Amino acid sequence: MAIHIAEQYLKREVIDDKEQQELKDNCKTFFEKFVINILLETGLRVDEFIRICTKNYMEMQRSNKDFNHQDYNIIDWQSNHIIVYGKMPRQKKGEGLRKRRVVPLSSTCKNYLQKYFDIEENTHIDYTIQGIWTITKRIARKADIKKNVSPHVLRHTFAVNYLNRGGDIAKLKQILGHASLSTTGIYLTYTSKHLQKEFSDVMG
Repeated sequence: MAIHIAEQYLKREVIDDKEQQELKDNCKTFFEKFVINILLETGLRVDEFIRICTKNYMEMQRSNKDFNHQDYNIIDWQSNHIIVYGKMPRQKKGEGLRKRRVVPLSSTCKNYLQKYFDIEENTHIDYTIQGIWTITKRIARKADIKKNVSPHVLRHTFAVNYLNRGGDIAKLKQILGHASLSTTGIYLTYTSKHLQKEFSDVMG
């Protein structure tokens, strides 16, 4: 089966291994390291990232009263994953239930999250989407990366890293929360030919 990928998707940028390391090396504070590493290790959308590290999340976790699972993402420390409530179904945008998925935690990701929640002042901050974008772009400028680095570019980079390291494309679809395997197939344009063949075999 031929894989047809829209032209705009082919223009999506990812950062290579050297650029990823330069990004990490140019983080000066713990929180900068936290933002870059969590986004690269999970592939979370920026709004999903925010919903695991706001003071509201911490307060609701403590009291567990009137807890709305649709508003927050839950870290399951024992099972090493995050339960993510992501985008609304397109036909029900603004109403109904968010799409639920499970994002595994790498050892690096878990370590950063545990350190983050041990810092008391982090429980009293509400982060914004614009704030996380600004942090990401500032670090990219310091690293002298010419690409237009953003939190969503780090999501794309996570996907390509996962496939290049032997990850299964069907599992990647679940981790990213894509509705269609064809959408996930976009990332094969950045990977080796054997992965592209595997995708074609899966798709028929």
